[in-house]
Amino acid sequence: MNTMSFLLYCTVVTFTPGPSNIVILAAVNQGGFKPTLKYIAGASLAFVLLIVASVTVNRELLDGNPVWLAGLRLAGSIFILYLAYKILQMDVSQSAAKQAISFMSGFCTQPKK
Repeated sequence: MNTMSFLLYCTVVTFTPGPSNIVILAAVNQGGFKPTLKYIAGASLAFVLLIVASVTVNRELLDGNPVWLAGLRLAGSIFILYLAYKILQMDVSQSAAKQAISFMSGFCTQPKK
């Protein structure tokens, strides 16, 4: 039952639009497909790593390891602060698509759910 629930979650997350999908759409519309490939590669790699990390952490949490839970909370908090910092540093004089089409930008903004 748990495996089916996780598979359903992965399917839904894969095909629902999130921040990365919206940025990809805007970047392709503004700059074309080829320049956006770096962002897509970063977002895709981050998604695979997110699923692997999710499986690993959930397995550890099921085994009752509270240290992992504290680390996960800390990592989540740091990521939220990182996103807030990126929003504060955003240059509104340029289009968002031109600012966000690097590999690292795609990699760092992928966690969408």
